[in-house]
Amino acid sequence: MPKARKGYTFVELMATTTIVAIVAASVGVLFVKLLGIQEREREDAYVREKLSDVCAAFADFMSIGSSFSASGGVSSVAYRWETGGVSLETGLVTRVARLESFVHPTNHTVNIDIEGFEGGELVRKVSRVANGNAALLPLAGDLTRCTIVPLNGSIWEEDGGQTSDAALGYLEVEARYRVKGEDGEYEWKTATAGRVVRLWNWK
Repeated sequence: MPKARKGYTFVELMATTTIVAIVAASVGVLFVKLLGIQEREREDAYVREKLSDVCAAFADFMSIGSSFSASGGVSSVAYRWETGGVSLETGLVTRVARLESFVHPTNHTVNIDIEGFEGGELVRKVSRVANGNAALLPLAGDLTRCTIVPLNGSIWEEDGGQTSDAALGYLEVEARYRVKGEDGEYEWKTATAGRVVRLWNWK
């Protein structure tokens, strides 16, 4: 009687091939989803990094102020007027008495207007724009909000906004940007960055 040969049947080979194909397809889909999540997280981290640059530039101007207030989306920082203002490294003005900032609705930048005394009156001396742009790595988004919230001291309503005698404030900048979602469609996301600002000339 001949000895039976050992091996796999055609049906077993087809079943094994089908199972391997299903597992490979599932792993491939999962891998693509993980790459998409990683890309979205990288984009979010990049936007937050650029917003941190905006906060740093703005906080440099704010930190030597004596008080700050916010009204209607405009943040104001007052400097010591008894000395005719203070010196800021703006390149164009040496004495600054007040700084106002707001998010421009069209350009989506933080506009900074610097005012000083001229003939006994406050006059705009120079305007600056903070948008986090760099030559090679521009901010891939639109700035939508820039606010400062007092962290200590008293807060009161004045001229439709909030004024505080706080020496510390939390500066926060927000931006929106478009990113491709899991369904392949682009959607808007928001990212924020902030930092604590101390008024070194707090009165």
